[in-house]
Formats: sequence, C-alpha cells, structure tokens
Amino acid sequence: MRVVMRRPTRRSSGRSYVIMCIEFIDNIQALGGPSVYLAQLNSSVMCHSDNKLGGKLMRTRKVIRAFQSTMFTVGLGVSGVNQAAVVTYVGEDLGFGPPNQVPRLSAFPNAVGAQTSFLSQLNNVRVEDFESTPQGGVAPLPIDFGSAGTATLSGGGVVDNMPSGTFFGVYPTSGNQYWRFTEISANAFTLDFSQPQVAFGFFASDVGDFNAQLTLSLESSLGNTSTLVIPHSAPSPSGSVIFFGAIDVDNPFTSVTFGSTVAAEIDGFGFDDFTIGTTANVIPLPASFILFSSGLFGFIGLKRLIAKRDI
Repeated sequence: MRVVMRRPTRRSSGRSYVIMCIEFIDNIQALGGPSVYLAQLNSSVMCHSDNKLGGKLMRTRKVIRAFQSTMFTVGLGVSGVNQAAVVTYVGEDLGFGPPNQVPRLSAFPNAVGAQTSFLSQLNNVRVEDFESTPQGGVAPLPIDFGSAGTATLSGGGVVDNMPSGTFFGVYPTSGNQYWRFTEISANAFTLDFSQPQVAFGFFASDVGDFNAQLTLSLESSLGNTSTLVIPHSAPSPSGSVIFFGAIDVDNPFTSVTFGSTVAAEIDGFGFDDFTIGTTANVIPLPASFILFSSGLFGFIGLKRLIAKRDI
C-alpha cells in the first residue's frame, strides 16, 4: 500500500491545518508508526545528504521526532473522541532472567505509566489487589469491583502470599498477594461479570519467558468472542512485568478468559491489580476531548519546524 505523506505547511491555517494534522497522523500510523517512518527517513537522508532534497528530508525527520513526543497525548485524545474500536494501554518492564529464582523488579515505570493512562479514562472504579482474600484461596473466587459490579474467577490458580522474592520469576505487583497460575494452557482461567463491562486492565509478571504469548478472550452477552494477543516481549527475561488495559465502549463483554498462544505446561504467570469498568465508569467525551485538544495544539506548535514547501 502506497501512502502519500502530505505534510501540514505554513500556508495551511485554521480548520484546514487541523484537518491536515489529523491526516498526517493517520498516514504515519498507516506506514507503521513514527519509528518505522523515521527509519525510512534516515535511509533517505543518507542517500540525499548532499542535495536540496536531503535538507527537506532532515527537516521532516525533525518534525517526526517532535511528533513522537506529543503522540502519546494526542493518542489519548483520539481514543476518547473515536471510541469505535478497542483502545489499549500497554507498558512493559523487562526482568533480570533467566527462568529461575530471579530477584523481582524494584519498580516498573512503564507498566505503572500504562495503568495511570488507563485509569485516567475511568472514574469510580475499584482495583482488586487480592490483599483481602485469604491466602490459598482457589476458584471459584468471588470478587467485588464496587460500582462496576462483581465477578467470579473460575479455572486454575491460587491466591499466593509473597512479601519478598519471586516464585520462579512470578510475584505480586502491589502488596503481598496476587493470583498465581502455573501450567498455563489454551484457556487458563476466566472472570465472569455480573453485568456487561467495557474496560478491563491488569498487571502480570513473568509472562513470555517460555516464549508463550498471553491472550485475552472477551465474550459478549450474545456469545460473540474477540481475542486480543497481549503485545509483550516473547521470549522475555524472567521476572518481567506488564500492564495491559483495554476500553471498548461499542462492544461490551460479560467475561474475559486468559490464555496463551502456546500450551506451555511448565510456564506460570502472576496476575494482580485487576480493574473493570462499565459504560458508566468511562469518562465522557468532553473530558477526553480536552486531552485531545491539548495534544493536538502541541502538535500544531510544531508548525515552525516544518519547511515552507512540501516534500
């Protein structure tokens, strides 16, 4: 697929400039994102470093690098304005590996940052951290999510207490307790909700160290199922931590099932800090539009960095 990159120019103004900025974002995403586009630009700059085109390419490269720094805010805004598709929030912090009794990470800023972004789109939700659940608790396990309703956890696993260290790389991401699952199979365990949900998020530790990719299957009240493959590293060092969150207001789901692309009988994961949200828990459009506006105006501020003529 050939994508024509039409950059916003200084001749653009007002509403037309905003539209061109949005088209520019869409085109970059169609090419594979800012990083992919930058790689293509770097190659072109090297080929044309001694001519006028090389200068234009260098200016465009400068724009895209600045664009990367504002893309996160713009992305949040777009997710709030255009909620026709599932919006995901992912953060990963790599552990120390190899698969063994590795020390746990003292902090996981990428995962926490993703959770913060996810929670910023919700209100009046409760995070289930398993701290009030008796140690050794097994399924079926009732979970109270406050205003979002209740859930029943079924399948394999156990509530484990681990104040320090790890269980072969598995450990809680908050407090001392978490849901530990070993011998993961195609369908590990399921959360069935008392009412339809549109948001779900969680932390997981030690995923991907045996090259298994974690999956999440969301089932609607009509029996339709959509499966998300969690984009974490695989293989990854033992003790890694990820956060994954998803919001899909157009497709409510009544259950989520954790699974794996590989039925690795010897692998095990740790899960903690589950969050769910109904449509009522999702922050309405005006609040999200403020985020979109701030990000978009930041991107418009890059206008001074753009050349007078298009490439």
